[in-house]
Amino acid sequence: MVLAFFCAEIQGFVRLVSPQVPFCGPAGLSQRFQVAGESNESFFVVCLNTKNEVLLVKKIHLGFCNQVITDMKILFATILQTGALSFICAHNHPSGDVLPSEEDKELTNKISQASRLLDLHFLDHVIVSIDKYYSFQQDTVMF
Repeated sequence: MVLAFFCAEIQGFVRLVSPQVPFCGPAGLSQRFQVAGESNESFFVVCLNTKNEVLLVKKIHLGFCNQVITDMKILFATILQTGALSFICAHNHPSGDVLPSEEDKELTNKISQASRLLDLHFLDHVIVSIDKYYSFQQDTVMF
């Protein structure tokens, strides 16, 4: 569990809000991302140290209105360059429907497999909208 989520404003349409409130799972993560009516999906990675403190929050890709294509090489290069042990992925669904698409499920499975090969802890993939979230970990679809 991440106990502190201290970050400045992120470039782009998503920014962290209420950084002084402790992060407690995917609901806490979704509360920290404020999606301001953007029409495109974006994919983020949250890199964590051994104490699950945030090392980096970075937008990996900006997508289209109904999909974001994530390059695994860029995702894992970012994680490895920070020296992270664990990470969380997050992306938005501008439609407001946070249920994962088949592509979201395939991507999550791919990230999970790759993280095991690299001895990294993939903690969750969270899909957020303005007022809802979906956690793959809570739904135990992939975890």
